[in-house]
Amino acid sequence: MNFLSSAFIIFMIVLLALLCITKQEETRQIILLIASYLFYAYADWRFLGILLIQTTIAYCTARIIDHNERKGKGTGVTLAIGIVSCIGILSIFKYSNHVVPCFIKNNGGEQRLLYR
Repeated sequence: MNFLSSAFIIFMIVLLALLCITKQEETRQIILLIASYLFYAYADWRFLGILLIQTTIAYCTARIIDHNERKGKGTGVTLAIGIVSCIGILSIFKYSNHVVPCFIKNNGGEQRLLYR
């Protein structure tokens, strides 16, 4: 979705209208989450699974950190695991399309893209 397209303008008008008429903060957050997924899906729906996994990891990490803070426990390890998990997934999907085909080509195989 191009930011200058009519589809984006309509999307933003509808989203802002929904946010203006919604009073509860939790409902607004849910609307923004759904709008984010819709916006991302409009560009390429095939990567929604990755986005859902990333969202789940970040949400669970935040919940565990909150739980540990309430009990007076340390949160550093949980935060580190959450960050490494998210960056690891990002790295795999950002660089696998370049690294893996180059590795295959250098080892005598046929070079092709893993995804487009």
